[in-house]
Amino acid sequence: MSDNTTAVAYINNMGGIKSMGCNAIVFEIWSWARASNIWLSAAHIPGVANVIADSNSRNFSHSSEWSINKDIFNTITNYLGKPDIDLFATRLNNKTKKFISWKPDPDGCFYY
Repeated sequence: MSDNTTAVAYINNMGGIKSMGCNAIVFEIWSWARASNIWLSAAHIPGVANVIADSNSRNFSHSSEWSINKDIFNTITNYLGKPDIDLFATRLNNKTKKFISWKPDPDGCFYY
């Protein structure tokens, strides 16, 4: 069963028996809906028919720069330790001295 059909089944059945995590989320969704006087019904829409909703994920823009928030990164690395290399970074958003970029970057490391 795919993630989408699982979500549809859990929402439409107000829960399920295989995933306590899904059950907890569905409980929150239905609690909110009930408090808001809303009745929910979920349906799976195949990706080929879901063009508008999927458009942002289908149209990758390599010009956008984003990365994890610096404070969150510091909190995580204080707990787990700082990595030696930053994967999927650029010279504009790298968190370590060594980094690998998805496109050639003069400051990045190159591994083949």
